[in-house]
Amino acid sequence: MKMETTMNELMGLLDRHLAQYESLVGLLDRETEALVKLDVDQLQEISKAKETEALKIRLLITPLTQAIQSAAGELGLQETPLPTLAELASRAGAPWAARLHRCSLALARLKRAVERGNEANRNFIHETLDLMSGSIAILTGAVLLHQQGYMANGQKGRTAAYGPARLSREV
Repeated sequence: MKMETTMNELMGLLDRHLAQYESLVGLLDRETEALVKLDVDQLQEISKAKETEALKIRLLITPLTQAIQSAAGELGLQETPLPTLAELASRAGAPWAARLHRCSLALARLKRAVERGNEANRNFIHETLDLMSGSIAILTGAVLLHQQGYMANGQKGRTAAYGPARLSREV
């Protein structure tokens, strides 16, 4: 009976964890839309929601870790280092093994989706800033020039300086 209680607690925490990551993916999709529309108000709202969701995920880590350690103890696995969900699934019987395996796959998929969403949004922001910087430089005649200079440690390095826009005929 204790095993069933432990596994039910673990599965409940995993379900909550998955739901929070799914919510984060949805927020990243909304952030992409807001970036494309350049909707600053919506971006600020989404930023706060992302911070809240990330905090919820962080707060769930400790109880989730404890539940995984409890399940590991019940299944005869070492509690440290923390076993993976796949390791728990290999020792757990039905119906837990299949559910743990599905949770493991879903978490990996959601992690990749969050990474891709963050990277896409970061790239969009950088490209937009580069475009704006280039436009401003063309309009003001101040272009960022890379020149050889000395760094604080005495080694030669590239330094940035602003100067007039110059076109080069070299290709």
